[in-house]
Amino acid sequence: MADAESSEINTARGKVSLVTFLGSGALTSTAYWTQNVGQTWIVLHMGGTAADLGALAAFQYGPYVLFGFHGAAIAEVLNKKYMLQTCQLVLSALALCLAFLQYYELLTISSLFGTAVVASIINCFGKPARQAFTAGLFKGGGLTRAIGFNAAINYATRIAVPAIAGIMISYSPLYFFFMFCSGCYAASVVFVGFAKAESQNSRQLYLAKSVDHAALAGLNYIYRSPTLRRTAANLVVMTVLPFSFNVFIPVLAKEHFNLSATGYGTMLSVMAVGSVIGAIFSSRLREYRRAAVVLSLIIIAISEIALAFPIWIIVSYLLLFLCGASIALFLTSSNTEFLKDTPTEMRARVAGMYDYVASGIGPLGSAFVGILISTWGIRVTLLFCALCALSVAISEIRAGSRG
Repeated sequence: MADAESSEINTARGKVSLVTFLGSGALTSTAYWTQNVGQTWIVLHMGGTAADLGALAAFQYGPYVLFGFHGAAIAEVLNKKYMLQTCQLVLSALALCLAFLQYYELLTISSLFGTAVVASIINCFGKPARQAFTAGLFKGGGLTRAIGFNAAINYATRIAVPAIAGIMISYSPLYFFFMFCSGCYAASVVFVGFAKAESQNSRQLYLAKSVDHAALAGLNYIYRSPTLRRTAANLVVMTVLPFSFNVFIPVLAKEHFNLSATGYGTMLSVMAVGSVIGAIFSSRLREYRRAAVVLSLIIIAISEIALAFPIWIIVSYLLLFLCGASIALFLTSSNTEFLKDTPTEMRARVAGMYDYVASGIGPLGSAFVGILISTWGIRVTLLFCALCALSVAISEIRAGSRG
């Protein structure tokens, strides 16, 4: 299999497909993260509250809860390449609409909310289409390398893009910022056009009912397993509350440190660097290590307590780095716990439930955290989230003592 993958990638067609598809992924990831980071900062400086930030995050990710499974089902029966290109064109048009609204001074928080909802719905179809298209890039299922390269690019853009977005917002008109995002999406369509994949049209139509049935079967399997049930519950608690840094960071940047958009982007980039380090460390763990998970939870709790009483910005950078590394370690370890003892015939659905929590339910917690910040303030909210992280750590310690 390895030889087949390697030989396919080393062919002229394989190299062109790999480079163009990864180029498309880099452009898409750049546009996605640039727009997400920028919209959060724009909402805050248009007079939005922490609750508005939470609502924006909910609009950006919430539709995944409703349409994620259906998007995957539709991706099974349509041409993956054309579906992916269509989704990218729609996202480009949405960003261009925001640029026109800003140019004519018609941009409002409500319009940002509206486009965030539409973009999220489009991603429900575009993301599974991209994953399915990747599987057909190389003969013999040379999927491992393609996914590995794509993940590396995603991490790299998450490190660089927030700081770049902050600079663009600070030193260029906002309409240019949105035009840049639109251009990246449009360019990615061209790159996908050069990638040559195997035929991926499915003749079988997976109806929503069958998709829902498969999802319920996965949930039932998790519920009947004490280990998976505990891991799922801990994952929900952590992703809904302590991991809501997309709300914490802009509020800290503005209220505690009075930073510009550049400083806000730097804080996000520092945390992203920590995430990469944490992911690399967790990849070297050959199996689930409860001690590493407990340590990551304790670090998150201590860091959030310290962030509630910030003194120097450099210390906050260090704490955000540690939080990024600990979050990556916790999420990777949770995913390992989900899959290590799961039978082959259930792995896809159980893994789907993990993605459902991490990418769907978790971000909805941002809306709740935004309300907490508006009601209690950032300091009390961070202390409450730290307490939640410690409770999950205690749960893991008790589970280990029971053996």
